[in-house]
Amino acid sequence: MKIPVFTLAAYSGVGKTTYLEKLIPCLNAAGVRVAVIKHDCHGIALDADGKDTDRLARAGADPVAIASKAGFACFRSGELDLAACLSYIRDVDLILTEGFKQEACPKIALYRKASGQPLAVEPARCAAIVTDTPLEADCPQFPLDDPQPLADYLVNALHAAPKTAPRKGGLSVEDAAALALKHTRTLEEVMLPLPRALGCAAARDVFAPVMQPPFARSPLDGYAVRAADIAGASADTPVTLTVVDRIVAGDNAAVPVEAGQAVRLMTGCMIPPGADHIVRQEDTNLGGKTVKIFRSGAAYTNYCHAGEDYRQGEVLLPAGVKLDAAALAVAAGAGLTALPVIPRAKVALLATGNELQLPGEPLRPGCIYDSNTAYLTARLTRLGAEVTESRLMGDDRQGIADALRACLGSADIVISTGGVSVGEMDLMERAVLDVGAEILFHGVDVKPGMPTMLSVKDGTLILSLSGNPFAAAVPFELLLRPVLAKLCADPSLDLRCEMATAANGFGKASPTRRFLRGVVDEAGLVHIPAAQANGQMRSMIGCNCLIDIPGGSGEIRPGERLRILRL
Repeated sequence: MKIPVFTLAAYSGVGKTTYLEKLIPCLNAAGVRVAVIKHDCHGIALDADGKDTDRLARAGADPVAIASKAGFACFRSGELDLAACLSYIRDVDLILTEGFKQEACPKIALYRKASGQPLAVEPARCAAIVTDTPLEADCPQFPLDDPQPLADYLVNALHAAPKTAPRKGGLSVEDAAALALKHTRTLEEVMLPLPRALGCAAARDVFAPVMQPPFARSPLDGYAVRAADIAGASADTPVTLTVVDRIVAGDNAAVPVEAGQAVRLMTGCMIPPGADHIVRQEDTNLGGKTVKIFRSGAAYTNYCHAGEDYRQGEVLLPAGVKLDAAALAVAAGAGLTALPVIPRAKVALLATGNELQLPGEPLRPGCIYDSNTAYLTARLTRLGAEVTESRLMGDDRQGIADALRACLGSADIVISTGGVSVGEMDLMERAVLDVGAEILFHGVDVKPGMPTMLSVKDGTLILSLSGNPFAAAVPFELLLRPVLAKLCADPSLDLRCEMATAANGFGKASPTRRFLRGVVDEAGLVHIPAAQANGQMRSMIGCNCLIDIPGGSGEIRPGERLRILRL
């Protein structure tokens, strides 16, 4: 398999190696095995004089290889071009080079304004630019201080599906998702009480109205003292101090500590004025009117300073942060009762088909229970959306249109299942047009889910999915996840691409781009269930990824490297 190669190009002083040190772990975390070739290293000697390998090379051996438990190295004379260097590399997913600017492989130029150096490659020749200053260029630009966006870009470049001609008017998955995002707005900010803000993204920076802690406080039970008063204290030479006050958490420490004095206090107490050290009660005799101190201590040890967590006016919660339990605790600790958030997406579900019945009803001949609503409701809830209503409709064009109108009035997104193919009873396209919606596309060049349709009405998207359970599940993940991420200003909702190794094979070829259900384990092995039919859902239990198989692929063999999308 041809291994993709990218060249990182920059002049000295920009920090290529430092950046690579941060980029490589990000790629490894996505399951990508990386090799690096460093070029033009200023004539550095590759072997040490007098070592066995050097002696053998001087005797005429070329190349000389050395192998041990610690690794493998090969020494040969003369400079190699990139093609020759690449011939030595096996069993990786991606090769990055430092240098080789003149070779015909994609260039990623690094730019640091403070270095005073220009771009090492003209912008027109760059596949991407990593920079600390926005530049005029048509290629993608990524931040110099954060390697993760470039890592995501490179992962997506690996095993990218070839652009095939759409079948029956279908778009590629990427084009369909881009069209969906073009018609997706981010929801407007609302103020929500803390419990209801859980899982939402902060709509803007939230500033601390107070500092935390609001006063210097004790981290333990003991005595507040002046460190100078207990210098030299030990078990053999204790220091005796007069106890002038006793306070517990919630008390106002009004009595100051002066020379030769101590205040008895408990964990969380305000530290009284004049004290700069807290003696653990274990290092005292727990005296009441006087106390013996058996251990000295430096000033401001065992001491929590006022504002050590955050100061008044600091950014408490940055815009875009996902509000988890810790974020809500921080907000509550600052005295806040509500937060400005991007609200949860409101989604309405509409299942269509004369054959559908609600679970729990006696099953009539020729009918099946509706399972799509259960799946979509569970997935939407897991992704933080709010299912505002779900309806079950027969194959009635007017009834479907009326249900769509009702859902459009209260939902940010409407998802329908069934009725999107080309049969006589596939009425969804006509019903969508009846309500005045614009059809953005009808058909995606992917299996399963080829008949998927997307429409828009007054800014609300209508995603119409197949009635077959897995054929509904795949485009839901591929198309709705990016939409939810933008709608709720929460990038964590989007799909995450990784590379994995096939643990077992799959015997069918994939003339069209295909997504298989899979289970990826901690070792990076993806297990492929045998049951992959559109109507089969039981084999989806426990699956945690979709496997992206490019169109024109043959059968999958064990050990093959595959692109997966984490669910």
